[in-house]
Amino acid sequence: MIFCFGIFNSKVSLQYETNNPGDCVSQISGRNLCQDIEQGKILIIIDIVLIVLSMLFRKKIVRD
Repeated sequence: MIFCFGIFNSKVSLQYETNNPGDCVSQISGRNLCQDIEQGKILIIIDIVLIVLSMLFRKKIVRD
């Protein structure tokens, strides 16, 4: 869930910190905001996979 807020924050920065809609580099911080968004998406996918795997193997992970 934290990664979703990171993507939202990067999209807001992309809107207000660049001159053109196609630009990805922030005028203020100099960061590549498009790269930050893509990394956030990858982290969300990894997070979902780990959650699903932990749900599938919960009996093996937690032994009563």
